[in-house]
Amino acid sequence: MKGQFDDTARIVSSGTELEVTGPAEWDPDESGEVIRVRVTQEQVVATGVSDYTPSSATSWSARLSARSGTLHPGVADAKARATVSLDNGHTEPYSWPDSVDLVS
Repeated sequence: MKGQFDDTARIVSSGTELEVTGPAEWDPDESGEVIRVRVTQEQVVATGVSDYTPSSATSWSARLSARSGTLHPGVADAKARATVSLDNGHTEPYSWPDSVDLVS
């Protein structure tokens, strides 16, 4: 799994939620993943978990909720941790940081 975020994330619900997406690139022995995402903009933190994304998918998405405060257009720090399912029944963790532009 090569973890990445798309360059932008969409602000929804008047700034209390965020839709985050990214491309999904798979290794041959991977069957899918679940991704936990955290986006921080100033003092506002939004978190969420993706649905299970099968290895046939070319992208992933997660809807995040802000714990307190509202998000606004601009740059934010993003971190993700994926639990990747392998064909042999085991799992592997992958993490990646990035920055994303929040847009409304």
